[in-house]
Amino acid sequence: MKYLAIIFIFPLISFSNFHTLKDEYLKKNQDLKIQSLTQMQIENNLQIIDLAYNPYVTGRGGYSDGRPPSFSTFQQDTARYFLGGVIGKKFWWGGELQFQTGFDIQDLSNQNPVVLGSFGGTKANVYTNKLMFTQDLWKNFLGKQYKLDKSLNNLKSETNKLQATKISQDGLLQLFQSYIDAKFQRSLIGLSDESLIRAKRRKKLAKSRYRDGLSLKVDTLQADSALISIKDNQQTYNLQLDEKLDSLSSLINKRVNKDDIGSNLSSSITSIPDDILNSSSIDLKILNEKIRLSELELAQSKTVDGIDLNLNVEFSRSGVDPKFGDSVGDSISDKTFDNKSISLNVFYPIGKSAANVDQENKRIQNEIEKVRLKKVQDSLKNNSVKFQNMIRNLEKNIQMSDEKIKLFGKVYKEQTRRYEKGQIEIDLVLASEDSITNAKISKLNYLKNYHQLGANIYYMAGRLDEYLKGYRE
Repeated sequence: MKYLAIIFIFPLISFSNFHTLKDEYLKKNQDLKIQSLTQMQIENNLQIIDLAYNPYVTGRGGYSDGRPPSFSTFQQDTARYFLGGVIGKKFWWGGELQFQTGFDIQDLSNQNPVVLGSFGGTKANVYTNKLMFTQDLWKNFLGKQYKLDKSLNNLKSETNKLQATKISQDGLLQLFQSYIDAKFQRSLIGLSDESLIRAKRRKKLAKSRYRDGLSLKVDTLQADSALISIKDNQQTYNLQLDEKLDSLSSLINKRVNKDDIGSNLSSSITSIPDDILNSSSIDLKILNEKIRLSELELAQSKTVDGIDLNLNVEFSRSGVDPKFGDSVGDSISDKTFDNKSISLNVFYPIGKSAANVDQENKRIQNEIEKVRLKKVQDSLKNNSVKFQNMIRNLEKNIQMSDEKIKLFGKVYKEQTRRYEKGQIEIDLVLASEDSITNAKISKLNYLKNYHQLGANIYYMAGRLDEYLKGYRE
């Protein structure tokens, strides 16, 4: 019985080099999309602050048949219709202007003239118009709170942009490190392929010499052993490469194959300036913004301290149009009443309030951000010298590896020539080949560490894009 198994993990895609891979990552990264949407929310919040100062209109109307509060218990329930509204506007500098109008109709026809007095048997129409102005003299005096809210949201917008940059840089650094790891494994496989070709040729030569009686059987066994060892290494390298390719594939959610990775780790060395870590890193920029943010939040919390102080100015005009009988109606008909008032309202909480605790927490948060900034600054300062020394040592090791490879190559050729002439045993040839292989593996390790350390240094300096742009396959 035949079975057909089809497994889909990632869609297949072909990449020519790291830069193609990087573009795909930036296009597909979900964290960057989240930051972009968060930025849209912050920008919408900026609009909300200004929208709160748009003009507004309110209205009310209705009917009641109860007894007005001013009536005595001897009076009857009266029908009442009322209609009113307010047009107003708040201003960013703390003022608010309102125009209020109302119209009230009361049917007094069922009231006892004796109890009601001169208003008995009437239908009263009452209107009231008010013009009111309120000025905040504390929380938002001269736009203090408004300016803080705007500054706070603008700073949140800038901080979020830096966070988006950091997410992008973190992801790109991880992508590059994984790519270099994969190229390193690919280079090891290429190196083992070369060793495999030499091992097969050497095995053939050892068998030929043994048949001709020019060497011992042990030479053939040693050649076989070397061949098996190389094949075992190849299997290990391929398994490790698969792990690195899985890491790359998970980062971009698309399958990356080994053929999409260059077979040789780049030997090009990027010059790294000694003072590069003096640059302002993304982490430092974010921490500086967080300090500014905590300072603004502290200033904002001081405006929400529970204290209210408002100046109110009001002018109102009321009109009464009762429909009286001829005997009393003409004396008070169509009267208007004006009223002007000015007041100062104060609310001051006694004792410690929740606002005081919030201010204290904001002060503590500000100190925390300053400590974090100092910690990162000290770390960059300490790492600067260490990384410079590491880079210099790696450059020297790479150069030394090149010299070793050339020297061991000459030794290998000479040993091979002498073995073919029967002047030495095969173990000397194998030893010289191991020296070449080990030197090449050492160089690949140094190159891998150099590229990854260089990327990490540029990342810490906030200049990773510059490093990646200059990277050559």
